[in-house]
Amino acid sequence: MENRIIYRDLITADLFVAIARLKHTGKRKVSTNLKEYKAIKEAEKLWEHCLEEEQNIWELEAKNWRQTEKYQKDTELYFGVGEDAD
Repeated sequence: MENRIIYRDLITADLFVAIARLKHTGKRKVSTNLKEYKAIKEAEKLWEHCLEEEQNIWELEAKNWRQTEKYQKDTELYFGVGEDAD
């Protein structure tokens, strides 16, 4: 799990740096290249999507953890384990 977190942070940082470089290069030019501008906007959308998906994954992991904790504390049977077969 730790490797996944490090990899996620690396991808997020790489995407942020790429967007920052494009914006910095674009500001130094006299005229704006429409293709570069479009690429920056698409990269920003992708970055936002990645952040949203990261939040969704964290929420799912938290829900899974709470459910696991519930099953570990619950003394009742679950998933049919220990039930008598009729």
